[in-house]
Amino acid sequence: MTVFGKSYSSVYDSLYGAKDYTRECAMIETLLGDRQGALTLLDIGCGTGGHAVHLAARGHHVIGVDRSAEMLEIARRKVDASGLGAQVELLQSDLRALDAGRTVDAALMMFAVLGYQQ
Repeated sequence: MTVFGKSYSSVYDSLYGAKDYTRECAMIETLLGDRQGALTLLDIGCGTGGHAVHLAARGHHVIGVDRSAEMLEIARRKVDASGLGAQVELLQSDLRALDAGRTVDAALMMFAVLGYQQ
């Protein structure tokens, strides 16, 4: 059993509804520097897709990875509703076994993802 199962996933967005994804994504772009054009970003521990959708809306290709099927299901619904399905790929994987199958421009691990690793 994982803390990120159905119960937690169903309330995650309510708990973090005040999170400023737009500002955080602008900060990510600032930290990435003066790169021009769309980047391919690996969003490790993407959860319900908050950063992935915002980054895709800013023109980037995002590979969102999470170990929770329930969190990814919510992320899929957000991606579908946003119309950004061509720019967001969602993968279920444990970080320890992650293989995105391609090279990316940057890997992100937002919020407290690292703290959940064993």
